[in-house]
Amino acid sequence: MNVQNPEAYVLSCYPLSGGFRKAVERVAGTNVVYISVAELRRMSFAKMVFFLRKMHKKAILYIPLEDPQSESMYPLILGLVALSSVESTVVVGADCSLRDVRKSEIFSAIPRVGVGMISGLLALAWSQFAGALLVNRQRRECADIQSKRQILYVNTNYWFGIRVGGSIGHIAGVINAFSDLGYGVDLASASPQPMTRPAVRQIPIKGLRTQAYPIELNLLRFHWHVWNQLRALNGACYRFIYQRMSLFNFAGVALSRLWRIPLVLEYNGSEVWISRNWGKPLRFSALATTLEGACLRHAHRVVVVSRALAEEVIRRGVDPKRVVCYPNCVDPSHFSPEAVPKREISVIRERHGIAPDECLVSFVGTFGRWHGAPVFAEAIRNLIERHPSWLGRGKVRFAMIGDGATMPDVRRLIGLPEYAKWVLFTGLVPQSETVKYLAASDILVSPHVANADGSRFFGSPTKLFEYMAMGKGIIASDLDQIGEVLAAGIRIWSDSLDSRPFASAILVRPGNVDDLNRSLRFLVERPAVRRAIGVAARGDVLRKYTWHHHVTKILDSLEEAKCSEAANAMRERKTEL
Repeated sequence: MNVQNPEAYVLSCYPLSGGFRKAVERVAGTNVVYISVAELRRMSFAKMVFFLRKMHKKAILYIPLEDPQSESMYPLILGLVALSSVESTVVVGADCSLRDVRKSEIFSAIPRVGVGMISGLLALAWSQFAGALLVNRQRRECADIQSKRQILYVNTNYWFGIRVGGSIGHIAGVINAFSDLGYGVDLASASPQPMTRPAVRQIPIKGLRTQAYPIELNLLRFHWHVWNQLRALNGACYRFIYQRMSLFNFAGVALSRLWRIPLVLEYNGSEVWISRNWGKPLRFSALATTLEGACLRHAHRVVVVSRALAEEVIRRGVDPKRVVCYPNCVDPSHFSPEAVPKREISVIRERHGIAPDECLVSFVGTFGRWHGAPVFAEAIRNLIERHPSWLGRGKVRFAMIGDGATMPDVRRLIGLPEYAKWVLFTGLVPQSETVKYLAASDILVSPHVANADGSRFFGSPTKLFEYMAMGKGIIASDLDQIGEVLAAGIRIWSDSLDSRPFASAILVRPGNVDDLNRSLRFLVERPAVRRAIGVAARGDVLRKYTWHHHVTKILDSLEEAKCSEAANAMRERKTEL
């Protein structure tokens, strides 16, 4: 937001894909300030209003609606526009069409936001009441429906936009694995889920017609929206409910209690902690904590992807017998060296000016705080400034694939014009297209960093397993589960650098730029080692880290529960006799 007297502003709900961003820039020019709703949320209300009022009034404000579903956020964006000082507003449609926005349309959005806020306050009151009840109720015993072969998967993330990131691969992976094992899967979600099998039945959850401020009120409203739509389903046909836990949403608990069927809750970390440490503290953090606790209390199985998360939920009162712990995984048929034809690899490289004999080193991600992209960027900058001749001899290029919170930091380090010959920025790439970029790369980097507050790294990065499945050279941080999964890797700071036939990666100390530089030079100069690492890493994936492994662990745990319940019933009958 540092451009002085810009010609245009672009106000979006989320980062734009690379292609759509270029299309917007063809209209808006390059003297543009990009503003996201997420950035405005991090400001206080007074600071946000001050920023909006200080906008250059002669500039044009563009509202890009890349995804048709993002139109549900349009009234809220118009409410923000009404607070600004700009005089001209233009909507950029998903087909890149342009439409001028009249002042009457802008100011008519304000009452709609007001209606949304009233609805949100009612949802807040109901959620506080329901949360207080649930944390004091016992988990409901389930009816005997073990023979059912249908699953209801509930994705309650109320988020719209281009579908990218590890969560997309996780959702599709789990659903497809259930389907492949003979279960019928009904997927209830606000957004269509890409990459799922044709046999999966998608049940669209209608979005909210109005939006409220603060944003958290919409999440509370959406919970009741989900509940009202899904309770009409025939719950008796389902073996269990699988809910991917999301902020302020306890629909899985409510449906499980209504239908008396098991709830399998996927827990990827406390959203309260994530908001406080990686975003903006929640306005209703006490309620969010209560609802998280209610979900953990009433779930019949809690699925976590790391030991750190398993230990956390046990500390929060979950019986260890109810915890299923298995890392994130990958679909090795989709992420495979043979999955992308050579001609498509050539197209990707030609699109970005990468010659066939150049060595492409790539980072793929949503640029979250934990991804370590700025550390990788600093390593790149050091190599460019100190070893340009080596980069030239090795024909090395770097790709930053994606967008997100730390991208401004990355661009400050390596986004200058003089670095463009070495570094390319693709922008967001749809998750279904990520495999092509991985296939076009020679070395893949996973530079994750430790949590800033000193707590344990609880992640299980999906992209790590995608990297491994692609059979490429890998550089990764030796950080909690990452180091455990890649235990056979070469630790660049201590191990001998002689090629080892079963090394699955080059490991670096988290946040250590020197380790990254040394690893990059080592792998760039040794194509044979890259190939050996790729073979070893893919072998590990096939043996241990497919979604079938992950889902089988869940089903086995439910089967153990069935046997345990049967044994308890038998003991009770004997006692009665």
